[in-house]
Amino acid sequence: LGRSLADMLIADLGEAGDVRVVARPTMEAARRTLDLPRSGPIDAKTARAIAAELGASFVVAAALKQEGEVFHLAASVYPADASQAAFPITSKAARDDFDAIEKTLLTETLRGIGLSPSRARLQRLLEPHTTSLVAALAYGAAIDALDAGETAKAESALSAALSEDRNFVRARDMMLQIRGTGAKAATVADSAVAAAFAEAEKWLVECAEMGACERLAGFANSPP
Repeated sequence: LGRSLADMLIADLGEAGDVRVVARPTMEAARRTLDLPRSGPIDAKTARAIAAELGASFVVAAALKQEGEVFHLAASVYPADASQAAFPITSKAARDDFDAIEKTLLTETLRGIGLSPSRARLQRLLEPHTTSLVAALAYGAAIDALDAGETAKAESALSAALSEDRNFVRARDMMLQIRGTGAKAATVADSAVAAAFAEAEKWLVECAEMGACERLAGFANSPP
């Protein structure tokens, strides 16, 4: 669920205005560069190191845990400037109201970085990405799979998310992105094959003029 909430926060902050959000793949690359674990607590010193690596003004770190039927959030907005104090965020919500956690994380992060969107924009940002916990969990699994390079596994997880909530826009967009990338790769492959056949046909014409086309005819007329 933490992966889903992090991705939703990135998306919402990107729409908040007057803020540039570092994309998740870039943050993942910074994590590997700094040799940090994928999960676990982040202190102020580590947050400042991440900010320096990314060229960011703030780093948001959050931990989410479940106790019974309640989710507990503990987060901090760390300024890159060591002279500024971190902005703490805490919240809890029932399992059936997990999207309240995301709303709190968003509004308090905006406060922590000193950004005040218009009321109309904030209302749009506070619309839940999904109200289905199952869909959110599946979406998080898809993010993990993509980070691991397991595209088929990610697509399966996204299908599960969308079967739970067909209006889950983030999941739908990621699915389209995956399928679009696959379609692009197929198009490139088709273009390469077409170019090869065009080249073969050119040589076939030339060798026909020389009376020596029998050896090339099979290649030009039969796909590999």
